[in-house]
Amino acid sequence: MRKLLIPLVVLGLVVACKKEAGKPVPSVIDSIAQNKTDSAGTVQNIANKESVLKQTNDEVLKALKNKDYASFTALIHPEKGIRFSMYAFVDIKGDKHFSKADFEKYQPTKTLFTWGAHDGSGDPYKATINDYLSKWVFSKDFTASQYSLNKFIGGGNSPE
Repeated sequence: MRKLLIPLVVLGLVVACKKEAGKPVPSVIDSIAQNKTDSAGTVQNIANKESVLKQTNDEVLKALKNKDYASFTALIHPEKGIRFSMYAFVDIKGDKHFSKADFEKYQPTKTLFTWGAHDGSGDPYKATINDYLSKWVFSKDFTASQYSLNKFIGGGNSPE
C-alpha cells in the first residue's frame, strides 16, 4: 500500500505545480521590489514614493474632513476608479466600486447604495454617498491620527 501511496502523492504534487498550458507567466516586475534591488539612488526613489503616498493620504483626509467632494473626486483614479470597503478586509466581489464618472454622477444625488453588512448583525448598511462618507468613512477626525504605510495599527478580530 505504501509503495502505491508515495507515487500518487508525488504525482499529485507534480500535477498541482505544473504550469497551466496556454497561460503566459507575467513578465511584469513589481516596481517597488525592483527599486529595492537597483542602484544606491533607489533608496531616494522609494522615499519619494512614500512621500507622495503620504501627501495623497493627507489630501484625501483633508477633502473628507471638509466635505470637499470635488477635491476628493479629483483624487479618484481615472481608469481604476475607487473601491469602498466597510472594514479592513477588501472583498472585490462584494465591496462598492465606482468609476470616477459614476462617482461624479451619483455623489450629489440622494441615491441609496448598499455598502456592505454591519459586523455582528449582518444587517445591510444603506446610505447615500455623502452620508456614507461623512458617517462611516470619516466618522471622526482622522487628520490627527497616526499615519502608517503597509503596517496595520489597531486591533480587533476582523480579517485584514
